Amino acid sequence: MKSAQPNFIVVGLALFSMFFGSGNLIFPLMLGRDAGELFYISAVGFILSAVFIPFMGVLAIVKAQGDYYLIFTRFLGHKLGLILIFLTLLFFIPFGAAPRCVILAHASLKTFVLMPPLWLFSLIFLGIIGYLVINKNNLLSILGKVLTPILLVCLVFMVIFALKNGQIDPPLYEAQSLFFNSLFQGYNTQDLFSSLFFSSTLIFLIKDDFSNKKQLKSTLLKAGILGSILLIILYVFLMLASSYHNDILIGKSGIKLVSILARQTLGSFGAIASLAVSLACLTTGVALVLAFKDFLARTFKINAFVALSITLISIFLTSLIKFEGITAIISPIMKVFYPVILVLVVAFLLAKHKIYEKSL
Repeated sequence: MKSAQPNFIVVGLALFSMFFGSGNLIFPLMLGRDAGELFYISAVGFILSAVFIPFMGVLAIVKAQGDYYLIFTRFLGHKLGLILIFLTLLFFIPFGAAPRCVILAHASLKTFVLMPPLWLFSLIFLGIIGYLVINKNNLLSILGKVLTPILLVCLVFMVIFALKNGQIDPPLYEAQSLFFNSLFQGYNTQDLFSSLFFSSTLIFLIKDDFSNKKQLKSTLLKAGILGSILLIILYVFLMLASSYHNDILIGKSGIKLVSILARQTLGSFGAIASLAVSLACLTTGVALVLAFKDFLARTFKINAFVALSITLISIFLTSLIKFEGITAIISPIMKVFYPVILVLVVAFLLAKHKIYEKSL
């Protein structure tokens, strides 16, 4: 029996929660800290590269009817396109964003709560993700109706108190420098990858609930717009919040900014910020694991449970490397892959050709 057709609000909230991970929280705080009263200039630069470019990815996936293989192979051919997909997913997920989510969640929670060592926390955290992925039929409701609203409430609570208890300061750099640095940092979120692989995962979670492609396409486009608007609003207010407290954030590493800001503005309620960080890491982690698991199962024709196990084990091992170590691994590689994939997305959007039927 077909389940009820999800509306664009639930899908949009789920898409937002998939996007909003560790980097999406850390980078705006870093930029707001440096921008001070010129936070709006940093916001414009960051939104251009961290929201509009990923939205192009959503449009491309909608055009490709959820099959990102079409985007990669349209101009590169099957073999080269498949190699690029594999390498991108490998360095983006098990060697990059997924273990970074685990590390950031642990670092944030241990500021306010007695925590187990990282290896044990990683096992528990990835176990929860594995459970959610296995029960993916209920995943959209869990993300869109439960986890995302809690995440948004926590973030709003933190921002309100930050604005209430702080005072905006002068910028640390000139406006032009702030703008281009923000543009570059938005590029570093790598959310174009998220838009391609997460949107594809989402489409195949919900496509059977729609009676025709036109309804599915309309829902996805509205969901993408809603998710983008939520990201823009949060980015602006996170930058504004950190600009009110740049005196205590200057010189601090990105991974510590959330806990420092929370302790300063929320006091004994600082655990709310830790919960927000953990939820952001959890929801993004689910999307990352789903994307890599589905790729392994489809490409190498292996059992879904085996693919999930390989994905979780590889993320667990990488999570034992320090945050700086993960960044050192993926940054040089992503600087090469990202512009290539951006060109492929733009070319795919501009190309005039009929998209044929193909199922994952």
